[in-house]
Amino acid sequence: MANLDDDDHVANAKFGDRLVGEKGELDALIGSVDKLDSISAQLVLGDIYDTEYGITDHGSPNASPLSLVGFYPKEDYHTFGPMKQMFYKYVFYDVYKHTGLSLTEFLALPREYTSMLFDVITDENLRLTPEIDNITKNLNTKR
Repeated sequence: MANLDDDDHVANAKFGDRLVGEKGELDALIGSVDKLDSISAQLVLGDIYDTEYGITDHGSPNASPLSLVGFYPKEDYHTFGPMKQMFYKYVFYDVYKHTGLSLTEFLALPREYTSMLFDVITDENLRLTPEIDNITKNLNTKR
C-alpha cells in the first residue's frame, strides 16, 4: 500500500514535483504526431500520465489490458486525502464538545474557520491543563 510520505502518492503535495521543467514522453509525443481525436487523446494522455508519474507502466509485458481503468495504491485518495484528515481532526480535537457543531456543520465551514477552531481548542486545552493537574493533585493528596 502507498504511504502518505511517498512523494509519488497523488495525495502528497509534492506529487509530480520531480517532473517540473523536464521534457518527457508527452512532450516528444505532442511534437511527433498528427492531431488526435478526443477519445484517442484521452487514452494516450492517461497512458503517459500513469507511466510518467510511476503509477503503472502500460508498456510493461505484464500490463493488464484493463490497466488504464485499473485502480492503483498510489491513486488511493480516500485513504490519505484531506477529507479523512478532517474527520480525524474533528474527533481528535473533540470539536462537538467544544462547539456543538455536528460533523456536517463543521465540514461546511470555510477552511480558515476550521483552522482557527483547532487553534482555539488547542489554546483552551493548554490553558486548562494546569488547572486539571492541580485538581488531580488535590484529589490524590486528600486520600
